[in-house]
Amino acid sequence: MDGPEEPVRQEFLRILSDDYGYGRADMETEFPIPRGSSKPDRADIAIFSGPGRDPAADIVGIVETKKPGEKGGKAQLKSYLTATSAVWGVWTNGSDIEYFCKPLGQSSVFDDRLHNIPVKGQRIEDVGKVTREDLTQYSGAMLKSSFRRILNTLYANTTISRREKLGNEMIKIIFAKIHDETTYVDQPPSFYVGYEEDAALVKERIDRLFASVVEEYRNDGLFEQNERITLDAKGVAWAVGQLERGSLIDTPTDVVGDAFEVFAESKFVGEKGEFFTPRNVIDVAVKIVAPKPDETICDPACGSGGFLIATMRRMWDLMARGRRWGSLSPRRLQRAQEQMAKRCFYGIDKEIDLVRIAKAYMAISGDGRSNVVHENTLHAASDFMPDAKARFVVGDDFRVFNCVMTNPPYGTKAKVLADDAVNFELGHAWTQSMDGKWRKGKPRDSDPYMLFVERCFEMLEDKGRLAIVLPETAFHAPSGRYAYLREYITSRGRVLAVIDLPHNTFRPYCNAKTCLLVMRKGESAKPNDPVIMAEALEMGHNHRGEEVYRPGTDEVWDDLAVIRDELDDPTSESNEFVFTVPWSEVEECGHMVPRYYAARRTAAPSSPPKGRQWVVLGDLVDNGHIGAWDGHGSPSGAQKGAGSIPYIRVKDIVNWELYRDPTSGVTEDTWERFTRNKPSVNAGDVIYVRRGSYRVGTVAMASNRDDKILMTRELLTLRVFDHSDGITPYYLLALLSSRAVQDQTASLTFYDTTLPTIGDRWRELRLPVHMDAGERQQMSDRVRAVIELKWAAQNDIDDLRQRIGEIVT
Repeated sequence: MDGPEEPVRQEFLRILSDDYGYGRADMETEFPIPRGSSKPDRADIAIFSGPGRDPAADIVGIVETKKPGEKGGKAQLKSYLTATSAVWGVWTNGSDIEYFCKPLGQSSVFDDRLHNIPVKGQRIEDVGKVTREDLTQYSGAMLKSSFRRILNTLYANTTISRREKLGNEMIKIIFAKIHDETTYVDQPPSFYVGYEEDAALVKERIDRLFASVVEEYRNDGLFEQNERITLDAKGVAWAVGQLERGSLIDTPTDVVGDAFEVFAESKFVGEKGEFFTPRNVIDVAVKIVAPKPDETICDPACGSGGFLIATMRRMWDLMARGRRWGSLSPRRLQRAQEQMAKRCFYGIDKEIDLVRIAKAYMAISGDGRSNVVHENTLHAASDFMPDAKARFVVGDDFRVFNCVMTNPPYGTKAKVLADDAVNFELGHAWTQSMDGKWRKGKPRDSDPYMLFVERCFEMLEDKGRLAIVLPETAFHAPSGRYAYLREYITSRGRVLAVIDLPHNTFRPYCNAKTCLLVMRKGESAKPNDPVIMAEALEMGHNHRGEEVYRPGTDEVWDDLAVIRDELDDPTSESNEFVFTVPWSEVEECGHMVPRYYAARRTAAPSSPPKGRQWVVLGDLVDNGHIGAWDGHGSPSGAQKGAGSIPYIRVKDIVNWELYRDPTSGVTEDTWERFTRNKPSVNAGDVIYVRRGSYRVGTVAMASNRDDKILMTRELLTLRVFDHSDGITPYYLLALLSSRAVQDQTASLTFYDTTLPTIGDRWRELRLPVHMDAGERQQMSDRVRAVIELKWAAQNDIDDLRQRIGEIVT
């Protein structure tokens, strides 16, 4: 079988082997099932009790796999069970799973008596009979797929209609599981479901466990005192059956953290996917910040606790290898590590469901959960709730920490209103006068991440280190609020590192392009101080969240893992990604996007193509050879399509011409309002895309028929005034379309949160101009001939349109 269901089958074969103990010799795929006189069907996976292969005596279980999304095949599985000696069966399409059983001596097949399958050597009657010693580590595939199946199956089969509410119920069950593993270590587990056990009895046991959880967290505000599990008994029993044989406490924290990301990918905690920072990003941040034992760590937007867990693991590793703690017995070392976790790690999040996940994650990882609180970090210190105030406020001020590491919310359209932003410097409008001084304006509605930057500095001690993930816009945009944000940051400390993160980093949940910034507060940067930089192209998954592999290998393509290793020696010339830039160069350029400097580093010594010389486009503008100005503006949605005057957008720059979309034309009044006191478009003008999804650098030439159009401001008009040096409009069109220029465009293109833009950096483009005037003229004439043929063809089409009277596109 080599179809869409094959990956599902291969995954379940691995689960049967890794988590249930069945060896390859115990299983066969495509095993024939006798069907009387007809041709036998074939079971996707058959599991045997021994070496025999008699369908009527040796089969103990059958697995029917289907492609993702398919729901059929359950009746077929039941018929296989009836026709063989199998006593249990599994149906799965990868995301959903159902269990069936046919007790010995019976012919009936039941779908409500089994919530898991037996491990090798176990009877179906023994399913659910687990001891403490039976609990084993979950494998990465097992735990994550179990979480996903539980959530998907319960969503499809319970009365709970909101996914985030169902995710909250699942978190309660996880807390009950953790409590059972950590509290009653000398008693048999209570977290189980027996074969044919009444689901109501299972729920009673889990309810008692969760009541103890509520009591344990009485003072944390994590759960209401009367809060209970509202999931129905059947749903609780099904979830317990999926998790009963494993130990969350004994499972590596990386595996647990990866499994918790299911809550993000399925949006079971609402539209908060951006809070789940990928672990490879966290590991790079922790490597640069390099927290030491006994230093205090705070994440003021802790989400699921990823930064705190990664830092705690680093500290524990340093303790185990250090002189001070390394000689302790394992038990005393563990006690010292747990005490340090309680003393050194602090987290805040405004979303209670994320706080619950973080506390569960911290509890599984070895404590530290007591200082993770539910609060809005952007509230004033005086407005913090008592529990948060006790941990984060000293007197009238915020407590300060040695290290602050965070990924604040920026994937949301919600802004902090001006009335709430008034107490932040970065919550005001800022303008820069001609003398370079900044002047503070009125409070404004603000992006939360900007205010988080200010709050992070407030919570950071002098000489403390800050690691923060921010939208790329913050590192380059010239407008007042972004320019002042960079001024605010650099005036309060020294930039240690900027890591350019791939655009897919937070996809598919958040489309923002981001960079990681690392600072040291209260330290002035000297001109020669090195800034560590790196540009990661891939980080393990594509824009749909699917794993990507290095070409020709089965290795996950993760440049951040290489960057983490290269950080050991940032100045090494053999580094593929990591390099350093003197602070004076960053100051001179005025922005901090690493791939710009990476391109400079590799392209600086490059020569123009043979027989050509570099001419900088901005120099041609400054000396008057070329004029440059932005498009007219963007009409409202209601104005588009209301008239016949073409409105030209980024998508309309195609094949060197301006496409006229008949559905977006504007009226005469709209055209006049937008074009008043602005240059008109002339034939021969070169139109250049400055901003837009994956089209930056695309060019077209305006024709005689484009003299009355409206152009979005994302387009740049370039008009050649002086042809004496052989740079005609046609030659300029060819130069801007050349590979040499398009390659430069990629390194000069940054992101305004989600949209690519070249800003004013088009001025830095180096044009590969022919040194021989004859060759310049020859290229110009060839392009002109092609353009004029296109114009003539378009005029013929316009003439046909007039004659036929029916062509409207």
